[in-house]
Amino acid sequence: ISPPPKVLDLGSGPGEEIEYIRNKFGLVPECVDVSPEMLKICAKKGLPGRQEDFSKLSDPDNSVSGVFMNFSFLHTPKADAVKVLGEIHRVLCPNGVFQIILFEGQGEGLEAKTKYQNPRFFAYYQQDELRQVVSQKFEVIRETKLKNRPRNLLGITGKTS
Repeated sequence: ISPPPKVLDLGSGPGEEIEYIRNKFGLVPECVDVSPEMLKICAKKGLPGRQEDFSKLSDPDNSVSGVFMNFSFLHTPKADAVKVLGEIHRVLCPNGVFQIILFEGQGEGLEAKTKYQNPRFFAYYQQDELRQVVSQKFEVIRETKLKNRPRNLLGITGKTS
């Protein structure tokens, strides 16, 4: 019996998506987040995790089957986007799958939100712009746009060759 495929949730936050995936499909992605507080929440749910920056992952080359970034790529400055995508591409195995979901918009910078104590960085994309960035490192295989208030959601799935 071969081990289950390794999947990473980059910017896992409290692990809500991973918990759903584990319960629904039996797959346990690894939580990767820069926040030790978020990783403690994941650990309390029995989810594996590690504290790491997306631009320098500790995984060996070609060792991961899938990566998803739900509302975490939007915290990556646009100037660093291709570098982060290159690092993700490096760790993905051939035909590995990568997915981003984020809020549609324009511009980037610090935003003060009532939900968080300190301002946080956000980078927003239009669909064409996101496709152009992702296609520098991945073959884009699916795009979605969901009408939502106050911001639409964009999703893009790519794969390695």
